[in-house]
Amino acid sequence: MPELLVVGGALVVLLTFVDAFATTLAVSRGAGPLTRTVLAVLWRAALRVHRRDREGGWLVAGGPVLLVTTVGLWVGALWTGWTLVFHGSQAVVTSTGGRPAGLADVVYSTGFTVFTLGTGDFVAATPGWRVVMAVATFSGLFLVTLAITYLISVVAAVVARRVVAVQVHGLGDSPAEIVARGWTGEGFGSMFQQQLVSLSTAVATSAEQHWPTPCCTTSTPGPAAWPRPWPSRTSTTRSPP
Repeated sequence: MPELLVVGGALVVLLTFVDAFATTLAVSRGAGPLTRTVLAVLWRAALRVHRRDREGGWLVAGGPVLLVTTVGLWVGALWTGWTLVFHGSQAVVTSTGGRPAGLADVVYSTGFTVFTLGTGDFVAATPGWRVVMAVATFSGLFLVTLAITYLISVVAAVVARRVVAVQVHGLGDSPAEIVARGWTGEGFGSMFQQQLVSLSTAVATSAEQHWPTPCCTTSTPGPAAWPRPWPSRTSTTRSPP
């Protein structure tokens, strides 16, 4: 039984880093398997609630909630994995009497070790497990740094998508109005063509950012930032023949 806890905890730690690397570093794969599954369930639940509450409050909060859930999932899984490893091996003892620590003490000691410098009321039982605790400390600091970097990149991607949306909306409230504004009566104006060319790069960049930062797709602006309704078909703007 203790051996199973150690092996299971090691697998949880490995799965956590595989999922974190797949989400943050694998540009063409999107989110990792664990993150993708959990976020898909939460997003479907938010959409289900949104169908009952059409004001969009749940979708506005969806992006930040999923981001916090992603980081919390990694932190919780890493904490749980190392707790299983240390508890199954009985590698944590008190610093004064050398007595084996209980489950609650192992949870406390693991959190203290993984996310801080690892000094406290509990120490490793043998020199070998001291090395393992040092590895646990490094893994925790590395994961937290990776998560913070990921959050910053997601915020930057969301801002870039908002900028593209504002630029597109500035061309017109609907596809028909965009075409009508660019039409001069004989062809599309040169200024309009330049705007489309400059916009194509931003659109392509925004589309590619979906894969390394899939959470930015769920970041929905509030009602005050939503575009105005499209104009009716009776608009007096000129249309191309």
